[in-house]
Amino acid sequence: LGVAKSTLSRVVGVCILFVFMALGVYLFDSLVSRGVSHRPDLWLAGYDLAMQAPWLGHGVGSDYNIMIGRRRGFDHPHNMLVNILLDVGWVGLILWLSLYGWLLQHLIRSSLKVRGLAISLLTFAFVSALFDGDGPFVRPRAVWFISWVPLLLSISWVLLQGRVDSKKTKAYA
Repeated sequence: LGVAKSTLSRVVGVCILFVFMALGVYLFDSLVSRGVSHRPDLWLAGYDLAMQAPWLGHGVGSDYNIMIGRRRGFDHPHNMLVNILLDVGWVGLILWLSLYGWLLQHLIRSSLKVRGLAISLLTFAFVSALFDGDGPFVRPRAVWFISWVPLLLSISWVLLQGRVDSKKTKAYA
């Protein structure tokens, strides 16, 4: 073909992305026909509440109600990033996002065979956390499958890669 495999795979990946984006635009009405379950309102109300204690948050496990108009209060904003901002403030949110950035940087540079899987898991976890989840600082339950499990698997793979690389370096010395 004369086209490098990596170039061809990038082109195919971009084409698949555009197909999914086009489907999303075309099917938008049917995707959100049941509503967004007040999530945008919850996110904004959660952010407003977080700004009452912006730097260090209200504390992990603190009891707060996120009110939407005169409706009942919600105990979390259905967005893990807003929840982290509520619990541990900007300092904690920046540390959380830095951990994701560090992991992605190491995974992209790694030669691990599971690199694609790890990046996919982290992407899934991050996107899922934007629409649900009440924060990573809760007792073990289902939300851990979209926060801690992908994160810990990726960390272990990065650390494993470091050990393999250091053994190779010692073997050549």
